[in-house]
Amino acid sequence: LKWFELCPFAEVEKINGLQKIAWNPNKDNEESVRYIIRLGRLLAHLRGSVPTWDTSHSQGSEYAYGIATIEEPSRAITQLMNLAKGHALSQGRNFITNEDVTVVIKVVLSTASIERVAVFDLLLAHGGKLQTPTIIDSLNVTSPTANRTMTEFKAIGLVDSKNTGSSHANEITLKPEFNWFLTTEFRELR
Repeated sequence: LKWFELCPFAEVEKINGLQKIAWNPNKDNEESVRYIIRLGRLLAHLRGSVPTWDTSHSQGSEYAYGIATIEEPSRAITQLMNLAKGHALSQGRNFITNEDVTVVIKVVLSTASIERVAVFDLLLAHGGKLQTPTIIDSLNVTSPTANRTMTEFKAIGLVDSKNTGSSHANEITLKPEFNWFLTTEFRELR
């Protein structure tokens, strides 16, 4: 709060005498802004809603799903940009840097369901590919839970899936538009 009182780049509004801090978008790190956009797109998918149901006794496949409801990412991106700006201001800056992206990553991964984030982390740890047994063993869940979650990931548009031929080993692969999350760059920011 002291920083906001002493803020050297604050301007006093003539109408009401309140201090206004001018944002300097020209100094925003373009790379950081791109990262926040990617994180907003990921968040929209991770928080997507999709009905799933067991079909193992009727349709041959274990789970089916309805139409997923995915939030428009622009809303999430706007909120995450505001969060990054707030963090930047609290650090004495009126522009975004990678330091602010670190906070955004924490928020994105803490606002989605714990189960989805755990599977997403597992997916990243395994280079973007997962099979049912890996989820079962790593997260200590049952085969139906692993398969339902894999079906959700496909329905919300994060992965492609394929049947490996085994009734107990389906496979999901992170879609190419989310491959940035597999990079060293993302791991270092996180």
